[in-house]
Amino acid sequence: FENSTSIGAVNNFLSFKAINNFYYTMGYGTSKDSRVQSFYLEDRIPIFLDAPLGSSGVFNSLEMIYSFSPEDFENPQIDQFDVVTKRNSLSLRMSSTLERDNETLASLFLEGSYNLLGSYRFPTDKKLIEKKVLPLRAVVSLTPVKWIELYHDSTYDLNLGILAKSATGGEIDIKNLKITGSYVTSNDSERKRLVDQYILGAEVELFRLVGGGSITMDNIARQELYRTIFLGIRGACWNLKVDYRRTYYEDKRDYIQEIFVSFNIFNLRDFKLPLRRR
Repeated sequence: FENSTSIGAVNNFLSFKAINNFYYTMGYGTSKDSRVQSFYLEDRIPIFLDAPLGSSGVFNSLEMIYSFSPEDFENPQIDQFDVVTKRNSLSLRMSSTLERDNETLASLFLEGSYNLLGSYRFPTDKKLIEKKVLPLRAVVSLTPVKWIELYHDSTYDLNLGILAKSATGGEIDIKNLKITGSYVTSNDSERKRLVDQYILGAEVELFRLVGGGSITMDNIARQELYRTIFLGIRGACWNLKVDYRRTYYEDKRDYIQEIFVSFNIFNLRDFKLPLRRR
């Protein structure tokens, strides 16, 4: 259920979502088969503060948000739609973009929350923190020229003074060549480094032929964790490629190498045919 109302220049957006999820775990791990029944209520009041100048300008928005969910479940976290947590909070969300000739040059996003429940879970290790101010999220992106994009996304815990998660990266896209790179880190509530990785990738397209690959280096394990190389052909709504992957498994302390053919149509799920694994 969603409803929007406006009184003069003030807009109000109310949404209500009923949740009825069944989790079938087959006995794996510590999670048990369960049914989650709850609801999530959100009310947003946005304020727009724009300074346009023709096709350019600075465009700002400020949102005050109230969120409520009555129960907390220890359900399996399969994807983001499974995050059902007890919540009663007030949030302030700000976004700002600098545009020139209808193209974004820079953007900033900030979000902070005050939890009326008096506690929250740390973003990485889920440790209970008995404070009311939730971690601050900040996202900055820059596009100095059309073919270069830079970004930084971080979550900072103001109570503990810990950078919980951070991702910094960029993309260079020149004609038929695309190069990407990122540096990702995360820490737990005791300041222990959980993730410290570099990810580099490249892709080149010539007529209908496409090829590329990526590599992930882990600074904690001092090990290359993942490598992929692919070569294929791309149509108007489909693609076919041969993919080589090498993945490091800590329990085996060795690499598993795989080669398979992948087919995709209408940007749906890949259909894979394994050719080799060792």
